Amino acid sequence: MTLSDKQELTGHLELLAKMFWHNDICPWSKLTAEQQLSACEFADKFGTLNYLYYKLNTALPAIWQTKLAANYRNSAGASLIEEHQLNSLYRSLIAAKIRFAPLKGADLAFRVYPVPALRPHVDWDILFHPQDFKLALKCLGAQGWESPYEYLTCQHHAARMRKDVFGVEPHFTLSGFGQTNPAELWQYITPAQTSEFRHILTPELNLLMLCRHIAANNYRHSSYGKLLLDIGFLLKAETVDWEKLSFMCKRWNLPYPGNILGAFPEFFPLEVQKNSQPDSGVAAVYRKIFETALYMPSYNVAEWACNESNFLRLLWWKYHLRGIMPNTIRAKYSLPAKGEYFKLFLYWLLDVSKKMKALLLYTTRRNPQMREYLNLLNLAEKSFK
Repeated sequence: MTLSDKQELTGHLELLAKMFWHNDICPWSKLTAEQQLSACEFADKFGTLNYLYYKLNTALPAIWQTKLAANYRNSAGASLIEEHQLNSLYRSLIAAKIRFAPLKGADLAFRVYPVPALRPHVDWDILFHPQDFKLALKCLGAQGWESPYEYLTCQHHAARMRKDVFGVEPHFTLSGFGQTNPAELWQYITPAQTSEFRHILTPELNLLMLCRHIAANNYRHSSYGKLLLDIGFLLKAETVDWEKLSFMCKRWNLPYPGNILGAFPEFFPLEVQKNSQPDSGVAAVYRKIFETALYMPSYNVAEWACNESNFLRLLWWKYHLRGIMPNTIRAKYSLPAKGEYFKLFLYWLLDVSKKMKALLLYTTRRNPQMREYLNLLNLAEKSFK
């Protein structure tokens, strides 16, 4: 990451902070036309372009104005249909007396964001109580939600279920929470005012969940701009008990989210920084991770796996070989849930061959930049271990 790249990131975070926390759009008018175009291009990469349109609208360069206006109208219209369908699904789950909690976009877009169109998402992530999970899958099936594949127990959700153009990911635990007992998570999930069966994550668990979600795929799972907006709107809507959050992290052996907030001092206000009390050393590691990830080239998934330091350990093999399990092969190549065993064998052989080729290639040709980045991840992930 060059000095100009760092300055571009810092400048965008400062601009974003003024608009987000102080509703101040004056700094935008002080930028030259060239700087405004550059800012839009960076916001597109960072994941905050929709928010710029929401705040600035006609003040944006014409080329971005036209493009974003159409996208925003489509998103706003789609969110009305989506909210109707979501509420219909919730009513069926409540009627079946199933305890559930919407996650991420399905929750935040309609609860803490000022308008749902600002929070793009693909499918609806819904967490079900462990005692109700099997009943939830049956209920979804009875409502016309379909998936021919069974879930893999090493994941955190069942196979995606589809109905018309909508998709549901039924979760039985939260992503990135390791061996944490799913039942224990429900101590921090409370009933919504509208129903004893529909639930909401406490602010502490919600913040922790968002920070664990971004950790997926080597902290390259989602845009950092979306993460900051998620956290920002959550903090505007609810009050986080930082001591309770710290206790939860120590209890479950998970990294403390306050250190991620500390990595973005240009965006989060001093009061938030003071209350969250980030560790400056760990926050600096996270900042380095985010800066590196933002400008790092796109690498093959197999190359990431083979550059991990624990690739000779049994747990590494058990985790990465789940991709050649029969159900995974069937889902990947759109095979039916049963039958077509010859095709299944051929696709399995194809995937095994690809994995062996990648293993031979990438274990003999290590990537120094990737290894350095993975070392940073180890430091961050072990900050509370």
